[in-house]
Amino acid sequence: MGSSRFAGACAVGLFFLGCASPDPVGEASQRVSATDAIARAEQWVQAKLLYCQSPNHASDAVDPACPAVCTRTDNAAWNPYRSDCSGLVSWAWGLPAPGRTTYGFAPFQTDLTQVIPAAQLAAGDAVNNSDHVMLFKAWAGAGQATFIEEPGCSASPNYAHEFTSAVTLNGNSITVAYNHMTFTAIRNKQLGPSCQNQCTPYPRAGIARAPTGSGYWIADAAGHVLPNGNAGWFGDLSAVALAEPVVGIASTPSGKGYWLVAADGGVFSFGDAGFHGSAGGTALQEPVVGMAATPDGGGYWLVAGDGGVFAYGDAAFFGSTGGMKLNNPVIGMAPSPTGQGYWLVATDGGIFAYGDAGFHGSAGGMALNAPLVGMAATPSGGGYWLGASDGGIFAYGDAAFHGSAGGMALNQPIVSMAAIADGSGYWLAAADGGVFTYGSAPYLGNGLGTTCSGASPRECLLGADGCYEWHDDAACPSGQACAHGTCQASCTDACTAGASQCSGAGVQICGAFGSTPCNDWSAPAPCPSGQSCQGGVCASPTCADDCEPGASQCQGGALATCTGTKAGGCHTWGAPTPCMDGQVCGAGGCIASADGTGGGASSTSSAGSGAAGAGGSVSSAGGGSDEGGASSGRGGPTGSGGSSEDAGSSGGCSTSPGGGSFAWAGLAALAFLGIQRRRAR
Repeated sequence: MGSSRFAGACAVGLFFLGCASPDPVGEASQRVSATDAIARAEQWVQAKLLYCQSPNHASDAVDPACPAVCTRTDNAAWNPYRSDCSGLVSWAWGLPAPGRTTYGFAPFQTDLTQVIPAAQLAAGDAVNNSDHVMLFKAWAGAGQATFIEEPGCSASPNYAHEFTSAVTLNGNSITVAYNHMTFTAIRNKQLGPSCQNQCTPYPRAGIARAPTGSGYWIADAAGHVLPNGNAGWFGDLSAVALAEPVVGIASTPSGKGYWLVAADGGVFSFGDAGFHGSAGGTALQEPVVGMAATPDGGGYWLVAGDGGVFAYGDAAFFGSTGGMKLNNPVIGMAPSPTGQGYWLVATDGGIFAYGDAGFHGSAGGMALNAPLVGMAATPSGGGYWLGASDGGIFAYGDAAFHGSAGGMALNQPIVSMAAIADGSGYWLAAADGGVFTYGSAPYLGNGLGTTCSGASPRECLLGADGCYEWHDDAACPSGQACAHGTCQASCTDACTAGASQCSGAGVQICGAFGSTPCNDWSAPAPCPSGQSCQGGVCASPTCADDCEPGASQCQGGALATCTGTKAGGCHTWGAPTPCMDGQVCGAGGCIASADGTGGGASSTSSAGSGAAGAGGSVSSAGGGSDEGGASSGRGGPTGSGGSSEDAGSSGGCSTSPGGGSFAWAGLAALAFLGIQRRRAR
């Protein structure tokens, strides 16, 4: 059952006749238009016609919450109809009295009605499930709709009325926040809509700031991402059919990517945002309502409405309210600056702190004018802000109050908030894409547009006929072009958003950076130690090294060092370099030739060990000096390509201070004389 508000009403199920049990069906007794259907239903609304599960003056013993006999306003046309949920829809559509039940309409019976996409609902349509049916009157803004219903004898009110509620669309289904019920969208095939929606008004789901503080992204429930300022665009879910709506967005530390999270726990990565796992295949007790990334971007947390926390990548689990009985559902979270803790916030303002996240106060004991929708922490972690759907702001700890929209008449409710990096301001985002700035947080644009029509942003707005239609804004100023629904500086794409490529040992990501909306390559990001760039991503080597870095060997009489890189990022020999005149390659290095002339092939190699570095330049101190024996040296312990004053090292080019060449026999003799002189002393 969807809500206690419906106890004794259509939501009770098969026990009651009015809205559940099958009954004979009938075609329309009179032809009515969609406009007529709304007008007929509003007659009952204006009369506040009491709920009954039987015709007027008939026994109503089916529902114990109702009087034993239906007694309501007398009207010859209405009296034969049940004034329950399906009776109202039957009356509105001109069906024979006493009216069909919920099982007489689609998706259960399709002779008269058919299932339609929820996004196509228009005036005169209906939403139905086995327990309740309501007439659809009109869209009331992004993610908002107005319905007409007969609610139930024990409901408040207990008569025909209309209400406007937040709604969530998913294919043919529509979930109505007012009664917490999910319905199937249906249309009377004989009625025909009064108008047709040209577009779908997806409510905005969240706002995330760019690390520089000069940009932000706004995401909507369909997964569109709308960048503003210098926030880059790295792709979105425009072409993806989502199982559940997007409910949040989080930025990477570099600002070169972001994650989107859906209500079913699905996570979608763009730009340099890594995929670390998701709850998409998990049977959740409650839908996911938000996410937060770790400070290094190597992981993230997801939080569900029951306060359950799911940690991925390097995000650690510090606790949750998943096993607690909450007064109100959790709606969001914020990480501590260290990533070693987090806060959860409930719609009533309750705060739950875990790890090193400190508790600085809450609005849990306050009488709020509107529920909370999000929070943001200060850079120090010593405070936080809470944001409400009416734009109210509550500051705690070292969080300064910079203003709020609490006293404003908003077109649409606030759905998310984000703070500037230094904590000197914050942004509020509304369901229609409106952005409100406070403190030093700059206004950089809004998320009202969803697409472009030539040089003009296009908005999906409610028309006078109750259906949504495209409205083109003014053309972008000279030097600007429309991109992703906003006016931005003109430019030309250099690559495709989301693509990656190798640049040296680093990875470049394609996205819209800086002040232009066009795609370009980012600066190379180095790969972690032990990895290299392969096919545009950092990966561990899939090949074997041919040599150790810095090693040297003789190849065809020339000296080769291990300085090359082959496919897969592994080390290999570089191009051989001939030895200088008067030298030959031997023992993995260039040495003086015996006859003073160069040449001669050698296949020996050296790993570059010893006092001088591999392939380094070695300067001889003089073969017969008192202090310089064959193995004496004043160079460093090891080095790659460095210079060392070592008289006896191998692996490098050896020359005497005078520039002449020593034959091996002469060099050995001088070394021997040096040893004898030391012994003589």
